[in-house]
Amino acid sequence: MIVGLMATFSIVNSISVFDIPYVLTNGKNGTNSFSTTLIETAFSYNKYGQACAMAICMLVIAAVVMVFKNIVFKEENENTYE
Repeated sequence: MIVGLMATFSIVNSISVFDIPYVLTNGKNGTNSFSTTLIETAFSYNKYGQACAMAICMLVIAAVVMVFKNIVFKEENENTYE
């Protein structure tokens, strides 16, 4: 159960990494992640629709990864409460 929880936190954190690259380099020097590109698209180029579509794609990717993680760790969760 703990391994599954930590896997979930790691996956979500790696998908939505924004703060450290942006604070350290202000998004310059090739340190763009998906989240920094999304914020730049929305607020620098004023393309809110495209940024919204990117955010929805990020949500779908995260949901697919979480479903896959739940399938992989399903056996571990079933044996925990016995």
